[in-house]
Amino acid sequence: MTVILSLGDVVTQNQLATVSQFASFIDPVNPQAKMPVLDKILQSKAMGDLLKQFKTGQISEEAFLIDILKRIEENTGVALSKEQFYAAWNAMNPSSSSFISRLNEVAMHRDVIFVSETNPIDMAHLKQELQKENIPFTTDEENNLTSLAGIPLYLSYVHKQPKESLILTVIEKLKKNSLNPEQLYFHPWDIKYMLSDRSIPHEQLEKLNQESKETVSEALETKGIATLVWHISQGEKFAEAIKSENIYHVPVAKL
Repeated sequence: MTVILSLGDVVTQNQLATVSQFASFIDPVNPQAKMPVLDKILQSKAMGDLLKQFKTGQISEEAFLIDILKRIEENTGVALSKEQFYAAWNAMNPSSSSFISRLNEVAMHRDVIFVSETNPIDMAHLKQELQKENIPFTTDEENNLTSLAGIPLYLSYVHKQPKESLILTVIEKLKKNSLNPEQLYFHPWDIKYMLSDRSIPHEQLEKLNQESKETVSEALETKGIATLVWHISQGEKFAEAIKSENIYHVPVAKL
């Protein structure tokens, strides 16, 4: 069985840490006072659109950095340096000690493929953490990660695709190599990616998950692939399912 797994399920971020660090740089005396305005900036639609462009390789790291620093200065009156930006941004990225156990457990299963809608800043930090633990990884000619711990990795900004399209790229590769997945599971939080719609309210996702299984399964069959395992939400439960040798019968609710 081939498992297509989001890297973010194994290497988890703490976005609040980034907001807190930005606030500390802007107002060292009373950083809490700056949290609401920073949260508003970072959670705005404009910021979401900018980040989407960055994650899909449509804009450079320099352009992304300049845009964010400008937004922060316009809304807070404080001009941060590039060094402060990187320190704050990387505050959300985890140390190797927080994900090494999950990564090793996932790597025990031989047919895993990671996909990640991410950006070069986060991946640069990840490479540093992998080096600390002597975890093997490979890169392409432009130094983009292509695998870690022996697991192939597809990055959104390298392929210039959002996650929903990146999944299809992986499916096509599986098809060409005759590595057909054998079981279909959907996590309710992530069916929205398959439908290219990120605006679906939480309360609709469970119902949508059930209604969409048949439609998505049919779409995959037209590509010569019967089923797909996608985005299991917790690495520990994933490992338990693999070890139990009962993965085909694990219901969605337990993944």
